[in-house]
Amino acid sequence: MAGAISRRSVLAGAAAGLAGAAVGLSRAGAAGATPAADITAVTGVTVIDAAGGARRHQNVLVRGGHILDAGDTHRIPVPHGARVVDGRGKFLIPGLADMHTHATEIDPTDPEMYVVNGVTTTRQMSSSDTVRAWRRDIEAGTRLGPRWAVGSPIVDGSPSLWEGFGVPYIAVANPAEGRAAVRQQAEAGADFIKTYTRLSRESFHAIAAEARRVGIPFLGHVPDFVQITEASDAGLHSIEHLFEFWYDTSRDEQRLRREIARVQIAGGDYAGWFTKLHPIEYAAARSYDRGKASRVFERLARNGTHVTPTLTVHWTCDVPEDVPHDDPRFRYASADTLGYWQWSTENVYLKGRTAQESAERRELFTRRMSLAGELARAGVPLMTGTDLGTAYLLPGFSLHDELRFLVQAGLTPAQALRAATLEPARSLGRRDQGTVERGKVADLVLLDATRSATSPTPRASTASSSGATSSTRPPASGCSRTSRPRSSTRRRPVWCRRRLAALATAVLAAPDLSTRGLASTAGPRGRGFASALRAAGGEGGVALVRCGGALELAEIEDGVAATSSDVDRHGTGSMRSVVFRYGQATPAELLKPKSGRRESNSHRQFGRLKLCH
Repeated sequence: MAGAISRRSVLAGAAAGLAGAAVGLSRAGAAGATPAADITAVTGVTVIDAAGGARRHQNVLVRGGHILDAGDTHRIPVPHGARVVDGRGKFLIPGLADMHTHATEIDPTDPEMYVVNGVTTTRQMSSSDTVRAWRRDIEAGTRLGPRWAVGSPIVDGSPSLWEGFGVPYIAVANPAEGRAAVRQQAEAGADFIKTYTRLSRESFHAIAAEARRVGIPFLGHVPDFVQITEASDAGLHSIEHLFEFWYDTSRDEQRLRREIARVQIAGGDYAGWFTKLHPIEYAAARSYDRGKASRVFERLARNGTHVTPTLTVHWTCDVPEDVPHDDPRFRYASADTLGYWQWSTENVYLKGRTAQESAERRELFTRRMSLAGELARAGVPLMTGTDLGTAYLLPGFSLHDELRFLVQAGLTPAQALRAATLEPARSLGRRDQGTVERGKVADLVLLDATRSATSPTPRASTASSSGATSSTRPPASGCSRTSRPRSSTRRRPVWCRRRLAALATAVLAAPDLSTRGLASTAGPRGRGFASALRAAGGEGGVALVRCGGALELAEIEDGVAATSSDVDRHGTGSMRSVVFRYGQATPAELLKPKSGRRESNSHRQFGRLKLCH
C-alpha cells in the first residue's frame, strides 16, 4: 500500500493531528528536585471528566505521579518554581482506555502509538509474553506506554475456534478442565480469565464458580450456549461485543437456540463459525422484542455488568467494503500488518460471503449501533474497546473511532467520555483513575480544540432497530480526497479533520483539533515529525520534552524533525515520544537534529528543535 512504512520504521507524529499531550504520571519526579520544581502546573485549563463535567479556568497541579490539587485558578495558586504548562484555551481530560485489545506483535510500537493518541490504559484480552515484557519496561520507566491489564489465554470449548492460528488458547472439554484452567492462570499471574464462544454451558459455570473461589475476575465472550442474563447473574465481569445479545432479546429465542445447538463447528474453523451462525444471528436481530430487551438490560444494569460494544470491530467485520483502504492512517502500519489485515479479511470475514449476506450484515451493523444506544439509555455501564488485532484497526486511532461510533449510536459526549475513562477505571478496580481530581493518578490528556468553518461537525448515521440507516460509514473514516476541506491560506487544513477530530467531536463537541499546541515529535529514521505534521496539514507547534530531570517546552521550527539515530532495544527506530507519561518523556539530547545517514526512502531534511526557557 502506498504510504506504508517498513517494519523497522517508527510511527512518528501520530498525535500531530490530535494536537494533544498524553500527560501520564507514572513515576516520581527527578531525584533531588525541590518540592516546587517537582510540580507541574497546567494553568487556566478547562477540565472535562465524567464526575464534574466541564470546569473552566482550572489549575491542575501534579507531582510524584498523582494530582496534587485541582480547582479554580483563584483557589489553587501555582507554587513558585513549579513547571508551568499554559492550558488557556485547552482542554484537560483523563487518559483514555482501550478495554479490548489483542497485540498482534507484528509491529513493536503499539505502546507508543497508544500514548501519542491519548490512550493511557489498555486491557489485553489474551495472554501475551510480548505484552508482559512491554508492561515490565513501562513500569520500570524504560519505555513509553500505557498501563496494561493482561488476561489469560483465551479459554474456549473443545474443539476451539483458535486451533492452528498460533493464538494462545486453552481448550476446555468439561467442567473439571475449566476449573483447572482458572487455577492455573490465577497462579500464573493473569489479571483475569478470558472466556470464549464455544465453551459449553457446564464448563462456563464451572469457570465462574472457580473464578469466584480463587478471587479472579472472569470476562469476555458470552458462549453460544449461555444466555446473556445467565452469564451476568453468574458474575461475568464484562461482556465483550454485541454478538450474543440478539438471542436473549428475540421473541423466537427458544427456537433459535435449538438451531445454534445443531450447528457443528470444527476446530480452527473461525470462518465457519462466523458464516454458519450468521443466518441465526440475523433472524434473532430481525425478531427483536423491545419489551424483552428492556428486561434484559435492566438486569445487566442491576448486576453492574459492563458491556464493551466494540463497534469498530463490528464495522470492519460486518461491512469491510466500507473501510477505505487508502486511509492515510495506515501509513503507521508495517507491510506485514497490512498483509495480515488483507489475509484475515479475505479468509475469515469475506470467505464465502454472498451479496445477500453482505446486505444482511450491513443491516446488522445498523442494528448494533442502535443496540449500543439502548444499552446506554437503560443504564448499562459501557466501556470503549476496539478489538485491536482484527483487520484495519490501529492502536489509539481506532479508539477515537469507537468514541465517535458511540456518539453516533446515541450516547451523549459525556457518556462517551465516561465509557472511555471512569467506567474502565471502575471495571479494573482502580479507584484512583478515571477523573481529574485531587489524589488521582495523573494520567491525563491535554487537548488543543478549536472550531473551524472549514470543518463541519460530522453528521451521525440514522440508526434504528428497524434496520434503516442512511450510512454505515463513520465520519471518522473514509478520508477521501473529496472530503478534505480546502483552504486559501498557505497553511493547509488539518489532515482529514473529520477523522483526527475524533476526541473533539465525540468528547468535546468541537469539530476539529488544531495542530498548533502540544504535539508528539518522535523522530524515526528519516520519517520525522516534519513529514507527519505536513501530512496533517500543519506547521510548527510546541512539544513537551524531558531535559535534565525537568519538563521543557520545545518550539517546533520548520515543521521539526526531532530525530535520533538511536535504535532502541526493541528492534525499531527510536520512538521516544515527547507526548509523555511523566518521567518518561524524550531526553532533550535525543531530539537534537543529527546529520547522520538517512534512510533511502526519505529525502527530507530534518527541521530544528529549539528549547524554550
